[in-house]
Amino acid sequence: LSEESDKLRNQGAKYGAAAESAAKRRRLMEESAMPLKMIKFGTNVDLSDDVKFKAQLTELAKMPPFCRVIAGCNLLSHLGHTVLGMNTVQLYMKVPGTRTPGHTENNCLASININIGPGDCEWFGVPYEYWGVIDKKCREQGTDFLKGAWWPNHDELIQMGVPVYRFTQKAG
Repeated sequence: LSEESDKLRNQGAKYGAAAESAAKRRRLMEESAMPLKMIKFGTNVDLSDDVKFKAQLTELAKMPPFCRVIAGCNLLSHLGHTVLGMNTVQLYMKVPGTRTPGHTENNCLASININIGPGDCEWFGVPYEYWGVIDKKCREQGTDFLKGAWWPNHDELIQMGVPVYRFTQKAG
């Protein structure tokens, strides 16, 4: 696992120039007289810097092996190159009350979502076998499921025979 971790870290070195550029932008923003805007929804925030995000990555390393980014049982650990968001940690940050439209995960692989609070998070899931039914419904409404934003109507899905799993995730 140590070798795999080193491999992923070395692959990240390719992006060193981008990180250097980001650090320069941060310094410029800190020196700017203009106030910074607070974001309310941040997606695809890369947390793979093991120095900057040591505390977060240490907590994630406590997960069972099948949930870890780097683990012998995680085939994505053995790729030999970085695929952002697939074999690296990414953050989706949302303020309470925001929602993510219906979607499939990258390459139809599973993802792990951790609610750090405050408050509960409500989730909906549909078995992938019903992709065709959902895609057809979206097209009827003029929405491309893979490119557009679609929020399903729970009752409509049930009427179409699509099982919907709905659950609440507590913080922590």
